[in-house]
Amino acid sequence: MTPLVHRVADLMFPLEEFYSDRGDMVPQVEAIDGSEVPAPYRELLVHERDMTSTLGEYYGQNIALRLLEVRRDGDWLRRQVVLLTAVDNQPIEYGAIRIDLSAFDLAAVRKIVECRQPLGSILHACGVEHICRPSAYFRFQSDLATRVAFGLPGPTMLYGRHSVTYDGNGGTLAEVVEILPPIEKCQSA
Repeated sequence: MTPLVHRVADLMFPLEEFYSDRGDMVPQVEAIDGSEVPAPYRELLVHERDMTSTLGEYYGQNIALRLLEVRRDGDWLRRQVVLLTAVDNQPIEYGAIRIDLSAFDLAAVRKIVECRQPLGSILHACGVEHICRPSAYFRFQSDLATRVAFGLPGPTMLYGRHSVTYDGNGGTLAEVVEILPPIEKCQSA
């Protein structure tokens, strides 16, 4: 069972920073246990793998990145992004990530700051051993930002997770909020 994060600011960090910087209200989210995440979202969220490879396997395509905003503060890089299927440009994840650049070698840092690839793709390409540990799962009614990111016509129930990515020695690489669009049926079958 995953421990639930109870403060919205913690649950939505670092995405809540982008909302705050714009003067927008963070959506009211409900923390739920991993066992409460319905299929097919459970298959995509309740695991310790990076979302880039998980989504790539599920959709049978490489994953591309659309950068919405980026901020750098010393060794910390924050990105608000939409992940897309590389072939048909379907939005398949919206979220934000805070990356500790000091945890990477120069080659990886160059790729990260280019903001052209999801972190999971860079970790695999650079051979960085890693594990993603979800700290919370949540659901909420889509807000304006998520409706725009996913092209939704109106309010829709969305599911997501907050997780921390660690290196092979247990050092923190990144903290991320990942939100999935509505999924009608299994895409990979």
